[in-house]
Amino acid sequence: QKLKNQIRNLKVRITCLKEESTDLIMEIASLEKESTNHEYYLAAEIIHLENEIARLNKLNQEAKLMLEVKFAENQQLGAYCEYLEGNGPPPSNEDCNKLESIFSNLKRETLQKVYQTGL
Repeated sequence: QKLKNQIRNLKVRITCLKEESTDLIMEIASLEKESTNHEYYLAAEIIHLENEIARLNKLNQEAKLMLEVKFAENQQLGAYCEYLEGNGPPPSNEDCNKLESIFSNLKRETLQKVYQTGL
Protein backbone atom coordinates (compact mmCIF):
# COMPACT_ATOMS: atom_id res chain seq x y z
CA GLN A 1 0.00 0.00 0.00
CA LYS A 2 2.82 2.33 0.88
CA LEU A 3 4.50 1.67 -2.45
CA LYS A 4 1.23 2.23 -4.30
CA ASN A 5 0.83 5.59 -2.58
CA GLN A 6 4.40 6.48 -3.39
CA ILE A 7 3.87 5.51 -7.06
CA ARG A 8 0.61 7.50 -7.18
CA ASN A 9 2.34 10.54 -5.64
CA LEU A 10 5.18 10.24 -8.14
CA LYS A 11 2.70 10.02 -11.04
CA VAL A 12 0.91 13.12 -9.76
CA ARG A 13 4.24 14.90 -9.45
CA ILE A 14 5.19 13.84 -13.01
CA THR A 15 1.86 15.16 -14.31
CA CYS A 16 2.39 18.47 -12.52
CA LEU A 17 5.93 18.74 -13.87
CA LYS A 18 4.69 17.99 -17.40
CA GLU A 19 2.07 20.74 -17.09
CA GLU A 20 4.66 23.15 -15.72
CA SER A 21 7.04 22.18 -18.53
CA THR A 22 4.31 22.79 -21.13
CA ASP A 23 3.56 26.19 -19.59
CA LEU A 24 7.26 27.08 -19.62
CA ILE A 25 7.62 25.99 -23.26
CA MET A 26 4.61 28.13 -24.22
CA GLU A 27 6.04 31.11 -22.33
CA ILE A 28 9.41 30.64 -24.03
CA ALA A 29 7.70 30.55 -27.44
CA SER A 30 5.80 33.72 -26.58
CA LEU A 31 9.00 35.46 -25.50
CA GLU A 32 10.77 34.32 -28.67
CA LYS A 33 7.94 35.75 -30.77
CA GLU A 34 8.08 39.02 -28.84
CA SER A 35 11.86 39.09 -29.21
CA THR A 36 11.52 38.55 -32.97
CA ASN A 37 9.05 41.44 -33.17
CA HIS A 38 11.51 43.64 -31.29
CA GLU A 39 14.30 42.56 -33.62
CA TYR A 40 12.20 43.45 -36.68
CA TYR A 41 11.34 46.82 -35.18
CA LEU A 42 14.98 47.52 -34.30
CA ALA A 43 16.16 46.40 -37.74
CA ALA A 44 13.64 48.77 -39.35
CA GLU A 45 14.77 51.57 -37.05
CA ILE A 46 18.42 50.89 -37.93
CA ILE A 47 17.60 51.05 -41.65
CA HIS A 48 15.71 54.31 -41.11
CA LEU A 49 18.63 55.82 -39.19
CA GLU A 50 21.16 54.64 -41.76
CA ASN A 51 19.07 56.24 -44.52
CA GLU A 52 18.90 59.48 -42.53
CA ILE A 53 22.68 59.42 -42.04
CA ALA A 54 23.18 58.87 -45.78
CA ARG A 55 20.80 61.76 -46.56
CA LEU A 56 22.60 64.07 -44.14
CA ASN A 57 26.01 63.02 -45.47
CA LYS A 58 24.83 63.86 -48.98
CA LEU A 59 23.55 67.25 -47.82
CA ASN A 60 26.84 67.93 -46.05
CA GLN A 61 28.80 67.02 -49.18
CA GLU A 62 26.63 69.34 -51.25
CA ALA A 63 27.06 72.11 -48.68
CA LYS A 64 30.85 71.62 -48.68
CA LEU A 65 30.94 71.86 -52.48
CA MET A 66 28.76 74.97 -52.39
CA LEU A 67 31.04 76.46 -49.74
CA GLU A 68 34.08 75.82 -51.91
CA VAL A 69 32.37 77.47 -54.90
CA LYS A 70 31.27 80.48 -52.84
CA PHE A 71 34.75 80.80 -51.34
CA ALA A 72 36.34 80.80 -54.81
CA GLU A 73 33.76 83.33 -56.02
CA ASN A 74 34.44 85.50 -52.99
CA GLN A 75 38.18 85.44 -53.69
CA GLN A 76 37.52 86.35 -57.32
CA LEU A 77 35.25 89.24 -56.32
CA GLY A 78 37.76 90.41 -53.70
CA ALA A 79 40.54 90.52 -56.30
CA TYR A 80 38.26 92.50 -58.65
CA CYS A 81 37.42 94.98 -55.87
CA GLU A 82 41.15 95.41 -55.22
CA TYR A 83 41.60 96.19 -58.94
CA LEU A 84 38.72 98.69 -58.90
CA GLU A 85 40.28 100.43 -55.90
CA GLY A 86 43.60 100.61 -57.73
CA ASN A 87 45.33 98.16 -55.41
CA GLY A 88 45.60 95.13 -57.67
CA PRO A 89 46.31 93.94 -61.18
CA PRO A 90 43.58 93.94 -63.82
CA PRO A 91 41.70 90.67 -64.20
CA SER A 92 42.86 88.25 -66.90
CA ASN A 93 40.50 87.10 -69.66
CA GLU A 94 39.88 83.92 -67.68
CA ASP A 95 39.16 86.00 -64.56
CA CYS A 96 36.77 88.19 -66.58
CA ASN A 97 34.88 85.11 -67.77
CA LYS A 98 34.62 83.86 -64.18
CA LEU A 99 33.48 87.29 -62.98
CA GLU A 100 30.87 87.46 -65.74
CA SER A 101 29.51 84.09 -64.60
CA ILE A 102 29.52 85.20 -60.95
CA PHE A 103 27.70 88.46 -61.76
CA SER A 104 25.18 86.57 -63.90
CA ASN A 105 24.48 84.14 -61.02
CA LEU A 106 24.23 86.99 -58.50
CA LYS A 107 21.78 88.82 -60.78
CA ARG A 108 19.65 85.67 -61.17
CA GLU A 109 19.70 84.97 -57.40
CA THR A 110 18.78 88.59 -56.66
CA LEU A 111 15.87 88.52 -59.11
CA GLN A 112 14.64 85.24 -57.60
CA LYS A 113 14.71 86.78 -54.12
CA VAL A 114 12.87 89.87 -55.37
CA TYR A 115 10.15 87.75 -56.96
CA GLN A 116 9.88 85.52 -53.88
CA THR A 117 9.49 88.47 -51.52
CA GLY A 118 7.10 90.26 -53.87
CA LEU A 119 9.11 93.47 -54.07
